Amino acid sequence: MPSWLLDALDYYADLYRSQSEALAQRLSDLEAILSDCRIVEVTRRFVRFHQTLYSHRYDDLAGGYAI
Repeated sequence: MPSWLLDALDYYADLYRSQSEALAQRLSDLEAILSDCRIVEVTRRFVRFHQTLYSHRYDDLAGGYAI
């Protein structure tokens, strides 16, 4: 694999990790502020659903709704 591709993969993997951590922290902060945490849970489930959905190949039946 070309080094520029490996560098790009490393960059985007780090970016995804840092943004996932930031989202988790912000949702935790929001949960502490709100007296009703349903919207936080809906957001977490929405993100988890799409993480699962987009983890499949585009031509896999399990990923069919991601298109």
